[in-house]
Amino acid sequence: MKIENKPIAGVHPYPSNPRKNKAAVDKVVAWIGEFGWRQLIVVDGEVVIIAGHTRYGAARVLGLADVPVQLAEGLTPAQVRAFRLKDNRLHEDAESDENLLRIVRPPEDLDQV
Repeated sequence: MKIENKPIAGVHPYPSNPRKNKAAVDKVVAWIGEFGWRQLIVVDGEVVIIAGHTRYGAARVLGLADVPVQLAEGLTPAQVRAFRLKDNRLHEDAESDENLLRIVRPPEDLDQV
């Protein structure tokens, strides 16, 4: 896995990104402020985002000059398309156990997640 810091100006959003993520950017800004940068932006060989548009948006709001990226080497164009779709959709098949969530985090904090 190749990980490197790239100037944010050289990282390009995928122009056909179907995800509407503007509402989530402020939450990711707060997340990064609290926990630091913990997830990479995944890019292709042209440094176009495959996964991580919301993190990219948060980095821009934060005024970061560089962002950590993982170069997804060895993927075919079909695999890149599949990765983009699955990264944004797989969570839809998951559910949360509300009782366990309350044990992990008090109910008054759940709306902040």
